[in-house]
Amino acid sequence: MLLTSWITSLRRTWQQKSTRRTVLRQRREMAPRASAVEQLEDRTLLSSVVIESVTAGESLSIDTQAMVGNGTLSNPEFDSLTIRSVVVAPGSGTAIDIDFSGDDTAKLELDTISIQSVIATGSGEPGLRVNLQDVTLGDLVVDSSIVSGENGAGVTIDLHDVNLGALTIVHSDVAGDGGPGTTISLDGTTVGEFNIAKTTSDGVSVTSVSGQSGVIDPAGGVTNTNPMTVTALTHGLSTGDVIEISGVIGNSAVNGRRVITRVTDSTFTVDSTALNGGIDATQTTLTVQDVNLLRAGGVFPFSIGIGSETLQVLSVSDNVLTVSRGATPSSHSDAAVVFATAANGDYLRGGEWVVPSSISKGS
Repeated sequence: MLLTSWITSLRRTWQQKSTRRTVLRQRREMAPRASAVEQLEDRTLLSSVVIESVTAGESLSIDTQAMVGNGTLSNPEFDSLTIRSVVVAPGSGTAIDIDFSGDDTAKLELDTISIQSVIATGSGEPGLRVNLQDVTLGDLVVDSSIVSGENGAGVTIDLHDVNLGALTIVHSDVAGDGGPGTTISLDGTTVGEFNIAKTTSDGVSVTSVSGQSGVIDPAGGVTNTNPMTVTALTHGLSTGDVIEISGVIGNSAVNGRRVITRVTDSTFTVDSTALNGGIDATQTTLTVQDVNLLRAGGVFPFSIGIGSETLQVLSVSDNVLTVSRGATPSSHSDAAVVFATAANGDYLRGGEWVVPSSISKGS
C-alpha cells in the first residue's frame, strides 16, 4: 500500500505547523529504564505522519512526497514519521519500506523516523527496509518491535549521503533467516550516535564506505574569497554535504573537513560550521558547533569569517575559540555561519575531495 499525502486511512496527522528548529538539539544519554519512545515523548508531533493501522495482508510503503506534501525538501509539510502498534505481514515482498530522498539542490530535512511496537514480517524480503539518500535526519528509532525477513535480512538500513543524529534499535527482536538480522550500509554518511541495546538480533552488519569523490578543476580552482568557492565539474554534491578536501597547493586553507553549499552543478562554497550562541562586538571568545570543520589543525593564528568580519584565531580548546577582533568588530547571532577564510594565498594547483562516512559514538 503506497502512502501519499492524501491517504487518510493510514495516518493521523496534526496539521498545525510548528516553527522548525534550526539548531540541532543537544542529545541526552539513554536512561537505563527509559525506552527510546519515552525519550521522544516531549517532542512535538504537530507536523507528523502517524500510522496506526494497515490493511491485513498488505505491505506499507512511504515515499518522499508523503512527507514533503505542500512544503519543500528543506521545509517539508511533515518532518516526522511514526509507525506504531501495527502488524504488517504481506503475502510477498518487504513488509515496511521507507524510501526518502533529497536531490542535488537540497537535502530532505526530517526530525524523526520512529518504528514503535510493530510486528513486521517480510516474505522473501526484509521485514523493514529504510533507504535514505540526501537526507538530514535527527533520529532513526526502532523500539519494542519484532521484525523478521527472509533471504538473510530482517532490518536493512541503507544511508547514502545522509547526516543522521542518532540511530537506535532497542527492546526489539530481529531475525534475518540465516543472515545478519540487522544490516546497515553507510555511503558518504555521518552518524552522530549508534546504539543497539536490549535487542536480540541474528547479527549486526555495518558496512561503511566513502561516497562520491572528485577532483578540483584547475581552470577554476579555489577562489581567494570569503567564503571560498571551489570548482569541481559535475560534482553531484548538495547543500549540507560534509566532504574531505586534500592536496590543494597555494590556497591550502580549503584543505580539511568541510560543509559545503551547492552554487551550481560545477561549483560549491565552503561554509564550515556555525556559532553556538551569539557574540557581541567586544567578545574575544566564541563557541562553534564543530571546531573540526575549521582549520584548527593549522598554524596559529589563522583567520575565520563571520558575515563580513574577519577574525584571527589565537587558540582553540574543544569548541571554544580565542580570537582577536578587527578594526570594526560587530555582533553576530546564534547559528551564524563561521567559515575558514582564504588568507593564505591564491590557488596554484592540485586538490581532490571525497564524501567520508563516519560514526561518532556507538554502543
